Amino acid sequence: MKNTSKKLFTTGEFAKKAGVTIRTLRYYDKIGLLVPSSHNELGHRLYSKEDFGKLQKILTLKFIGLSLEDIANIMKYDLNHKDFKKSLEIQKEIMKKKIKHIQSIIKAIDEAADTIDFNKEMDWDKFINIISAINSDKNWTQQYENASNLRARIAIHELFSTNKEGWMSWFFKELKHELSRISSNCQNYNEKINNTNMSGLNSLDCKNNNEKIDNYNASELNSLDLKETSNIKILELGCGDASLWNKNFNHIPSNWEITLTDFSEGMLKDAKKNLREKRSRFNFKIVNAENIPFEEESFNVVIANHMLYHVPNINKALKEINRVLKSEGILFASTVGKNHMKEIREIISTFDIYNLTSESWEITDSFQLENGLKIVSEYFNMVELKRYKDNLKVTDPVYILDYIFSMPGNNKVNLSSKDLKKIYDYLEDNIKEKENIYITKDTGYFKGKK
Repeated sequence: MKNTSKKLFTTGEFAKKAGVTIRTLRYYDKIGLLVPSSHNELGHRLYSKEDFGKLQKILTLKFIGLSLEDIANIMKYDLNHKDFKKSLEIQKEIMKKKIKHIQSIIKAIDEAADTIDFNKEMDWDKFINIISAINSDKNWTQQYENASNLRARIAIHELFSTNKEGWMSWFFKELKHELSRISSNCQNYNEKINNTNMSGLNSLDCKNNNEKIDNYNASELNSLDLKETSNIKILELGCGDASLWNKNFNHIPSNWEITLTDFSEGMLKDAKKNLREKRSRFNFKIVNAENIPFEEESFNVVIANHMLYHVPNINKALKEINRVLKSEGILFASTVGKNHMKEIREIISTFDIYNLTSESWEITDSFQLENGLKIVSEYFNMVELKRYKDNLKVTDPVYILDYIFSMPGNNKVNLSSKDLKKIYDYLEDNIKEKENIYITKDTGYFKGKK
């Protein structure tokens, strides 16, 4: 991309192009919200083209309804001002949510107006609905930070992983390979039979179906239809934003019947939004993994992709998973190892800074690659562990900083500019010395059979 940011503008020129007042720019400079890129020999402010991007973000967030104080925190929160695409995507998403909120208020107002037109007595409950709609306004600052956090955790892996295949693509291929074997095994049964329905056969329960088939005589076998046994019923627990399926949608076999679930209603909405027009291919349901609302032996496969360590009672969840799996059904449960991203924790421990912590990494302790085999083996047979080979070689300190502050318990707002610079300089010096900062990744999955 051509660099056009070298041209500098005086305060008057910048204000005219941006459509704001000189007074506004001076005030933003005074409070540290938009500091000019440079000053001339007389001390006059000079703005660069990059400053238009910063001003746009400020004005958009102000339009959404954030205070200047909140905006200042967000501007401080986003160290990487050059990642304009990320910033614009997040702003767009919050604007869409703001539009939906305004639409809900308009709907409540319309309903109140309709009652006035058709009723002599006022329906004051309708006015209460308007108040409720207005008060349901979201914490837009928190939403911006949440979106920034998620993007930061994804970006470092997308940009600096040495294995360019990516976890989602690799994990999907592992699923597809294993499930193709199931389909192949079941196809052997189909070769015995013709196209008629056989009451009592379970979809893809090949072991039990075989026993039932053997009880029929040859003439009966010729009239059976096991076409439905070609369908594989898949349940994903904790589907998140459905990235696994969105990234691999074009490779999903037509005979996979997929049910996506999550404990969070909001996350399930994100999954539908992420899939867009593809969502009609899936079933969706809010599900607590400790109490799965499906009948026994409903699925051929259950996927728990980096989610079991979030479940308070893992044993209860595994018992439920076993219950809803068909005979010889398979569980795929992925997680991380103790050394996953360990260098990030080491970087944090290097600095004795209050409010900078690595405690959130401990959330995975209950189910990791080191202890998962024993846990899964309590409920499943033939449990195997397979690791995904990858690591990070990071060449930009900003992405490490963004990752650190994307984790629970860490917030740039609580750190001084001096502390932020200290960490940044430390990372930059390491990159200059070693060309990159190496970060260990230790990810894999357990496969167990019922």
